[in-house]
Amino acid sequence: MSSATASRCVGIVRHSSRLDADAAATWPDKAQRPYDTPISDETLPADVAIALEEFGFQRIVSSPFRRCLQTAAVLARCLGIVEVDVDLGLGESMPEVKRCGWPSDDHELTYMPESEMRCTLLEQGVSLGSCCGKKPDAMEVAARRIRETLQTALSMDGDSQNVLLVSHGDVLGQAVEMVTGNVVVEAGYCAWVVLKLERGIPDAASMLRGW
Repeated sequence: MSSATASRCVGIVRHSSRLDADAAATWPDKAQRPYDTPISDETLPADVAIALEEFGFQRIVSSPFRRCLQTAAVLARCLGIVEVDVDLGLGESMPEVKRCGWPSDDHELTYMPESEMRCTLLEQGVSLGSCCGKKPDAMEVAARRIRETLQTALSMDGDSQNVLLVSHGDVLGQAVEMVTGNVVVEAGYCAWVVLKLERGIPDAASMLRGW
């Protein structure tokens, strides 16, 4: 095994600040999808990108929610990454989604269509790559789904790329707990962790974080 495949980094960044922190804020599909708020600050992820440059990320994978895609687009532009992939497994837990607004009891979770995802990324000069994963259902065990997605990102046998995941506070918290056993009570907007892996195994002692 080459040194390139023996050692790599996986980073996780929470999305930037939410526009719906302002109760009066609106966006075109708010009535249909009140849980899919845009971000209110593009400067924050641009600043975080400066701190992440040293890790040499080559790929970005985002949650399908608008706030994550917008954050990922800014990070990609600043880090010189030309496209962003989407993994539904990186989405927020269903209880948290519903807490942000749920149109009706019979509503079914939806994301932006791929055409809109492309437009969102193109605003920062970034392309949409692959889309994968399964949309969660209302009865899911969110921690299991999130941990399985994270474990896949951490293992990725034979992949030497340094990967940056853009997701939500609960996903970042699960990553930290998986590696260190410590519980993250709260992670601020654009909080991040970088896990250094040796032969696919994360080293808790070398975990770097910014929050």
